[in-house]
Amino acid sequence: MKLADVFGAREAWSRLSGLRLPPHTAYRLLKYAKQVTSEYEVIEQQRAKLIRDAAGVKDGEDARLNPGTPEFAAFVAEFGPVLDTESDLKPFDLTLATLLDLIAKDQGNVLAVQDLAQLEPFFKAETQPLKEREGG
Repeated sequence: MKLADVFGAREAWSRLSGLRLPPHTAYRLLKYAKQVTSEYEVIEQQRAKLIRDAAGVKDGEDARLNPGTPEFAAFVAEFGPVLDTESDLKPFDLTLATLLDLIAKDQGNVLAVQDLAQLEPFFKAETQPLKEREGG
């Protein structure tokens, strides 16, 4: 998984964290979500530093970059490789399909397709085809 996956999945993790799960699974997921949040915060600090550097301001000062400016282009040139870096975060010890089965037990739980796309890189790879899992 790349740091871009971590950076882009913050809202999906927030929605997942609000769903009802069996207590032990919820606790394991909480511990993992803390690791994801920690990784995100490191990326966010790097992003803020690169913005300040591109804007030519000191640490602690507010900085804003307007798209289409040379400063924004410099920021993108520096931040793109950061996001393309492999993450040290190991996948959660469940497959996404297993987690979805647990989530589905409470009819009030819902996630959007976009959430699932953002969460998928964080889970163990499927070991059996979907057709077999669903009995088809």
